[in-house]
Amino acid sequence: MDATTPQSDFKENTPAQPQATTFALFDVLGFGRRFNDLKLEGMRVAYDRLIAVARGMEVSLFLRSFPNGEGGSPTALGVFPTQSAYFSDTIILWQAYDEFPFPSFCQMCCELMCESLPIGLPLRGALAVGPAILDKPSGVFLGSPLIEAARMHSAQRWLGVSFCESFLEPRKYKFDPQLVLPYSEHFKDEAARRTPGLVLDWPRHWREKGYGELAAAVSALDVEPAFHEYYANTLAFIEHSEQQHDWFKHKRITS
Repeated sequence: MDATTPQSDFKENTPAQPQATTFALFDVLGFGRRFNDLKLEGMRVAYDRLIAVARGMEVSLFLRSFPNGEGGSPTALGVFPTQSAYFSDTIILWQAYDEFPFPSFCQMCCELMCESLPIGLPLRGALAVGPAILDKPSGVFLGSPLIEAARMHSAQRWLGVSFCESFLEPRKYKFDPQLVLPYSEHFKDEAARRTPGLVLDWPRHWREKGYGELAAAVSALDVEPAFHEYYANTLAFIEHSEQQHDWFKHKRITS
């Protein structure tokens, strides 16, 4: 580096340090057909609508209790930023992991799933957690959650979101039972289908928001024979979600 090299540029482009990160990866099912139908500008408008969902919830609000040593537990309002980006058919969301805003992150993913249907960009995704460098200014995106989520999302035949194994370490991560369901019928691999994992219960979110008839919204997008099984699996999960609406009152998450 000579004396004329602006050292400030080097510092500004240095990636952030790794940190424990909650990471969500989504891809658009049948992206090629959607792109041909919407063209470049139409796809940009549709993507902007999806990203607006994430950006509209970029600050996760939560109440956290702090014992004051006098028998009381005053609460403090906290904020946790969420970041987002998209590349061709892929959308990513991430947030520094903390158990308190984590349910808000899951709700954001549920809302993204719901918003994707009426604009014709059906999604499948995966959630992972672990050390990562996700740094927009430097353009560096590295870490085990990215690899794990990429493998998980491609192993599924449906519209939905599965938790990766990194989230299933016993007693380390806490889940809101109203946001998850044990389920595995959507996996491509038969062995995986015999080992129930956790998935986001986004159909419950749809019902509670009163968005209308979910099965009809999903069926309306079933226009490519190559992906018919994905939609059939999704309809089966929607029915399962309705039947298991209060599953957590009778079972418990052991992870």
